[in-house]
Amino acid sequence: MKFAAIIPIHNEWRFMPAVVGQLLKVCDEIVILHGKGSLSGNPTLRIPVPKGPWADPKNAMRISIVEGHWFDEAETRNVGMELLSERCDYVFIVDSDELFSDTALKLLVDTAVAKMPRALAGGCHTYWKSPLYRIDPPERLIAPVLVKHDVRFKYLRQIEGDITVVPHYLFHHLSYVRNDEEVQEKLQNFGHAKEVVPNWYDNVWKKWD
Repeated sequence: MKFAAIIPIHNEWRFMPAVVGQLLKVCDEIVILHGKGSLSGNPTLRIPVPKGPWADPKNAMRISIVEGHWFDEAETRNVGMELLSERCDYVFIVDSDELFSDTALKLLVDTAVAKMPRALAGGCHTYWKSPLYRIDPPERLIAPVLVKHDVRFKYLRQIEGDITVVPHYLFHHLSYVRNDEEVQEKLQNFGHAKEVVPNWYDNVWKKWD
């Protein structure tokens, strides 16, 4: 059974060496979907691709960077799914700030091999300002993280059809491990920009300084 991964990204490269490094342990192929514009449609300066495992010649056959201008998360991920659909059995769905433990990776791979579910989903621990703090109780977020090669996305990270929920916190979400400038950029440019609570930056983020 072959495993692959897709990782959408625009400017959020900080954790990508670790994200890609963990996936190389279990994946035959990784596709980095490098968006030329923000998913919110807001104008932004694009950071050049930095050095990382994707630039290592020994990984040339396993990691590819696909450039494109996509308009939302679902479209971006579906581009990756189309590219991989005939080359693998399962695809990891990972953002550029999501890390799995080795235990979680093994659990997902073993479950896919043994039960061949259509999609596996689970919860996460979300970290706040630094890896030393996380939100507790955990957010009520269940996200698909491993799907069959023929699955497609309909909105953001949502898919149609059966999803098997793994009763385990599957990944560490570093979405808010950022400084003030990085958070402001995220709020302007990510796919959830229109869902941000008014004055969230001042009333929530800054009050934790």
